Amino acid sequence: MFFHRLIAIVIVLLVVFFFPLRANFSVHELFSVYNFKLVFILLFSIIFCVLAYLEVIDYLMNRVKRLPKILNDQALFVQKDILIPIFSAILLICIYWLDTEIYSFNSIDIGTAAIPLLVSALYSIFQILLIKVSDKPLKRGVLTLFFFTTLLILFFLILTLVQSSSNMYTTSAVIWYQATFLCASFTLFIQSHQVFYFLKEKLFDMSDFRIKVIEGFFIQNELISKEIPKLIEEVNDRLSEDRTKK
Repeated sequence: MFFHRLIAIVIVLLVVFFFPLRANFSVHELFSVYNFKLVFILLFSIIFCVLAYLEVIDYLMNRVKRLPKILNDQALFVQKDILIPIFSAILLICIYWLDTEIYSFNSIDIGTAAIPLLVSALYSIFQILLIKVSDKPLKRGVLTLFFFTTLLILFFLILTLVQSSSNMYTTSAVIWYQATFLCASFTLFIQSHQVFYFLKEKLFDMSDFRIKVIEGFFIQNELISKEIPKLIEEVNDRLSEDRTKK
């Protein structure tokens, strides 16, 4: 069920993609720089828009449900950081509504909302790098990649906002780019804070929703259903050893 919904979202994004960017994929110049740029933008947009959708659903379910407790606690842990931008956005909409000037959809309001989320994600990753498990620092490879990927996305976000503010894109493209970056920033924000919270509390778990999504990508999902609890147990055994030592 979740996999089919995922596919539906991807198809919608594929259709929407070619309208705002006015993409013109050239078959005659298949390996041109322009085509590679289009494919990269398309993949970036689809991946992060889908991930943002999954993270929103997962967060809301963890926040509403009381069990597993660690997931509910983690949802409460980031609740303030999520609600403040939402209320700020509502107030900003009210200001624009009361303003006598005509609102310009070429503004960069949506994109600027993504900046604090990315900065917060970078800070969380930095905090993760300082955590030790069994008196040993975590392997830096994946975390370093995660950090620089987030930093790179922040750089391209700022570059895109500057170009959008300079009227280098159409109105639809401006909205599309900013919405995509907002999805990417929210995804990285939630994931980085979740990892940090698990390591800080020395406890790990995974929601039923996330497990079902993972199962949807595999044909032999019954095997995956058996392996995921084992993985969770193994991680918790290692974290509990570290908690016992302290």
